[in-house]
Amino acid sequence: MFTTFDFFILSSEVFLLSAILIILVFGVLISSSVWFGCPVLNLILGKLTLYIIVITFFLTWNGPNINISLLNDLFLYDSLFLGIKYIVLVSFLIWVLASLDYVQNENLNIFEYWILSLFSLFAMFCLLAASDILTLYMAIELQSLSFYILASLNRTSEFSTEAGLKYFIIGAFSSIILLFGFSLLYGSTGLTHFEDLNKFFLKEFLVDSPTLSIFLMSLTFILVSLLFKISAAPFHMWSPDIYEGAPTGVTLFFAIMPKVVVTCIIIRLFSYNLQDVFPFWQSLLLFSAILSLTIGTFGAFVQTKWKRFLAFSSINHQGFILLSLATGSLIGNEVALYYTIIYIIMTLTLFTLFLSLRFKLNYGSSQIRYLKDICMLGKTNPSIALCFMLVLFSMGGVPPLAGFLAKVLVILEVVKVNLLALIVLTVLLSSIACFYYLRLLKTLYFQDVTKWPVFKPVNKNLALLSSGSSILLLYFCVDPSILQFPIKVCFTLLKI
Repeated sequence: MFTTFDFFILSSEVFLLSAILIILVFGVLISSSVWFGCPVLNLILGKLTLYIIVITFFLTWNGPNINISLLNDLFLYDSLFLGIKYIVLVSFLIWVLASLDYVQNENLNIFEYWILSLFSLFAMFCLLAASDILTLYMAIELQSLSFYILASLNRTSEFSTEAGLKYFIIGAFSSIILLFGFSLLYGSTGLTHFEDLNKFFLKEFLVDSPTLSIFLMSLTFILVSLLFKISAAPFHMWSPDIYEGAPTGVTLFFAIMPKVVVTCIIIRLFSYNLQDVFPFWQSLLLFSAILSLTIGTFGAFVQTKWKRFLAFSSINHQGFILLSLATGSLIGNEVALYYTIIYIIMTLTLFTLFLSLRFKLNYGSSQIRYLKDICMLGKTNPSIALCFMLVLFSMGGVPPLAGFLAKVLVILEVVKVNLLALIVLTVLLSSIACFYYLRLLKTLYFQDVTKWPVFKPVNKNLALLSSGSSILLLYFCVDPSILQFPIKVCFTLLKI
C-alpha cells in the first residue's frame, strides 16, 4: 500500500516520474505546433531536463537519512541507496550538460531523447532501492527498453539502427537468462525478498542436496545476466558494436550510468545477503575479472576508432571493479565504489574531450571518429592536449593521478585475501595496458602529418567540464578525502 509516509520518503522519485509524464505530454503537444520547430523544442526539453535533475537532487538532499522498507517491503530506502543515488544524479547532470551541445551540432532533433533518458534514470532509482526479485526484474526491463530505443534513436544512421537491433537481441537474451535464474531461485526456496534469502541460509541448508544445486544454478544465471549489463567478459562482445553505432551522447550514457547501478545490485544481493555461499559467487566474479582484464587489455590494441577503443578500455576497468567485489569485504565494496567514481570521472573527461573536437568543414562541422584524428593536437590546441594527457595517464594507472590510487587500493584488497598469482597477473596486464595509452600520447604530440587538422572553437560548457574533471583526477590522489562523503554515506548504517 502506498501511504502518505511512503510518499514523503520517495518524494524525489514521485517528482521525477510526475515531471517525466508532464514533459512527455508537453513534447507531444508542442511537436505538432506551427510555432515551435524541432530544434527549439529539443533545446527547451533539454533545459527542462536540467532543471528537473537539479530539483530532484535537492529533494534527495533534504530527504531523511534512515533505513526503512517501503511499499510492502518491495523497496529499501537505506544509506547504500542514498549514496549511489547522489553519484547517479551528479553523473546524469554532467551528461545533460555535455549532451546539450552535442544534439545541436548533430541536429539530433528528437525530443524523446531527453524523455527516454529520464525514464532510464527513474528505472535506475528503482534498481538501487529494489529489495525483491520482482521489483528488480521490472526495473531492469524498464531501463533496458529505454536503452534499446536510445541506441537506435538516430533514424538517419544505419549504424544507429543496427546498434539498436543488436542491443535489443542481446538485451532480450540477457533478460531471459535473468528471468530463468529468478524462476529457479523462487522454485528452490519459495522466497523473493533479499532479506528472506539471507535468513533462509542462516539455517542448516548448506548441505549437498538437489535443492542447493538448483539454488547455485540460479545464482549463476543471475550473475551472468548482471555481467551482461556491464559488458564484463566473457559477455562483452556486444559493447564495441553498440558503442560505435549509437549516437555519441547515448554512448556516453551507456558507458557510465549502468556501471554504478549494477555494481550496487551486486553489492546488495550478493555481498549483503548471500555471504553463506561466498566461495561460489567469488569464483564466478574472479573468472570474469581475469577475462575482463585480459580481453580489455589486448582488445584495445587493434582498435582504430575511439568509441571501440573506449569500449575495450571500459571492459578492462570493469575487471578491476569485479576484483574488488570478489574480496567480499566491506572495504572491498567501498573500494569498488571508489573505483567506479574515478572511472566515471575519467570516462566523462575523455568523452567531453572527444565531443569538443569537431572538424571545421566548408558546409559545417563533423565529429572525429578515429584515434588518428587527434594527431598533433599538442601544437594546435595545447590545453586540450594537456587534458588528454592527464586522463590517459590516469586510465593507465600512472602516479600521481587518481586512476593510479584506485588501482592500488584494489590490489591491496586482493592482497588481503592472498590471491598472489592474480595480483601478479593484474600488475602485468596493467603494465601492458599502459602501452596503448602512451601510443595515443605519441599521436597527440609526435605524430607526423602532411595536412594539419582544423577544428572548430571548443564549446564553453565542454571546455569547463573537461578541464574541471581533469583537475579532479589530479586532486583526488593528493587528497582523496573529498570522496569520503558519497562512499561513507553508503556504508554508515549498513554493516555486513
